[in-house]
Amino acid sequence: MSDKARTERIQQVYGARTSAEVAERYDDWAAAYDADLEALGFSAPRVAALLVLEGHTHLSAFNAADEMIPHVRAFIRRIEDSR
Repeated sequence: MSDKARTERIQQVYGARTSAEVAERYDDWAAAYDADLEALGFSAPRVAALLVLEGHTHLSAFNAADEMIPHVRAFIRRIEDSR
């Protein structure tokens, strides 16, 4: 997907004026959404999904917030290695 097409999709979403327009534009963007975010370096949705798939459905699964950092880094490495 081209940078121009990605930029246009994002601008369409941010240009929406009503909640109905926002919903419609996200629906239109759905097929390319994950690829667009990854191309922009935004991996949080995938990391969150991996955390849920690994059974960490809430932060109390970790003893402290600092303990979450190595897990997130490991998930990100797995994502990058799978590309």
